[in-house]
Amino acid sequence: MVSKYLDTMTLKFILFASIFYSSCLAKKDLYNKVYATFPDDPCDVTEIKMPDFTTTRRSISEIKCFEYIWRIRYEQGKVVRMAQCEKKEDWIPVLGGSDVSYGEYPHMGALGWKAKVGTWIFKCGGSLISEKFLLTAAHCSCVSSTDKSVTEVQPKIVRLGCKNIMDVDKGTHAYDVNILRFISHHRYHPPRQYYDIALVELEQEVTFRWQVHPACLWTEFSNPDEGTVTGWGVVETGSLKTSPELQKADIRIVESDDCDEMLQMKRNQRKWWGIVWHQLCAGDSAGRIDTCKGDSGGPLQTRIPLRRSSTLLQWKLYQIVGVTSFGFGCARPNTPSIYTRVASFVSWIENIVWPSNKTLENRFLFNT
Repeated sequence: MVSKYLDTMTLKFILFASIFYSSCLAKKDLYNKVYATFPDDPCDVTEIKMPDFTTTRRSISEIKCFEYIWRIRYEQGKVVRMAQCEKKEDWIPVLGGSDVSYGEYPHMGALGWKAKVGTWIFKCGGSLISEKFLLTAAHCSCVSSTDKSVTEVQPKIVRLGCKNIMDVDKGTHAYDVNILRFISHHRYHPPRQYYDIALVELEQEVTFRWQVHPACLWTEFSNPDEGTVTGWGVVETGSLKTSPELQKADIRIVESDDCDEMLQMKRNQRKWWGIVWHQLCAGDSAGRIDTCKGDSGGPLQTRIPLRRSSTLLQWKLYQIVGVTSFGFGCARPNTPSIYTRVASFVSWIENIVWPSNKTLENRFLFNT
């Protein structure tokens, strides 16, 4: 009897996994069918209207992702056409390859506090998910009142479009946007480490361009096998040395049951009693790769494999799977870090970021 039950459950799991995998492949195929259609004359600068990507089965987040892809195609096309019109192929920026400094993570932002000495101190990361909103961790809303390095406990700016976090990067001044308001999830109650997610509303919309544009949200409740973490946090655990250069690392996402088992002895520390449905785990079993102090609020992401319209142009687009929440030390063997699962909060995010696009389904489905 037990064997028959297990066989049934196994078949159900295999069926679910197959459907999920097929769904992901189908979505990627759809993403690569999005193109901007221009007039034949490359010197014709007539504005092109973006298509309506609304369908009954797409959530607001998915619609926005299609819109971001179309805008990337449109901006790519404009640059190529300008070069064709002017007969100056060298106008096309070379952005491809693993050594790209700028535009590799165009959604990546840093939350800045006004420093008592100098200009700004950056203590958290975040992800641009629309021209007006950044996704981050709720615990990044303020620092301790005992922190003497800052003039105020709340962050005041978001720095975007840079790989080096310094005020002037290779002669170019940083792109800073003032924070209008910080919206922590209503169920976040520190010092408990649950519902650790927040939105940062900017004072003005950012300009959509190759080195600064939004990421998409991961809306599936099943996780990818691995993702990439980025941040300006600690790079040497012994000295707690931080890096002004944006760091990246590929990291394995750990199954919740395995995570709970590995972190069983860590429960009740920092008011955390185990992983729940709106959290996920990621880490390196050998303890070589991890997020650390200063990486909080930053993304755990996966790249959308868009086909390039030109071999010389490579705008990059990602889906945010998780938000860096907390860990138990940094880069310790068999001690994964905890991330807030973005898919668990899609409805909450959509209702704030795109309130004019609310639908009946959006208001009541997976509302948190």
